[in-house]
Amino acid sequence: MRKIAIVGGNIITPFQVFKEGIIVVENNRISSVGEKKEIPLPTGAEIITANEKYVVPGFIDLHVHGGGGFDTMDGSYEALQKIAAFHARFGTTALLPTTVTDSSQRIIHSLKAIDESIQRGTGSGEILGAHLEGPYISRQYRGAHRETAIREPSLAELIKFTGNGNNIIR
Repeated sequence: MRKIAIVGGNIITPFQVFKEGIIVVENNRISSVGEKKEIPLPTGAEIITANEKYVVPGFIDLHVHGGGGFDTMDGSYEALQKIAAFHARFGTTALLPTTVTDSSQRIIHSLKAIDESIQRGTGSGEILGAHLEGPYISRQYRGAHRETAIREPSLAELIKFTGNGNNIIR
């Protein structure tokens, strides 16, 4: 059983901050969090010293178009691996790759790559699903989306997006 103890940092949880805290991880799961004086160091644990640093939960980014020179719309497992690794370097442990308004074929191609990344894993940040941005958006408030690719909602097209084993929401 692999054990890790992160000790000495200011551990921020949703409920409180533990100064001089400890986090014990066993088999990739947090088993204990609290004040260092209250939780014993597990025998044989790898110790990570976080003295006076802040230790926070990983961030979840719900809107990621790309990163590290790669784009969700590249539509490949390799691009999504690079995007996830890029964001993991800055504390994002889970993310939703986001499509842009484009042709049905390009959106479906990207959704299939996202689905493959969910199934295979990325080796870094976890892909939780997909964020489908467009193609059914306001022309007036389209931002960076190409106006020529915006269209009226289509149930048939939406079924194509979701009916191919793709993970818009997971």
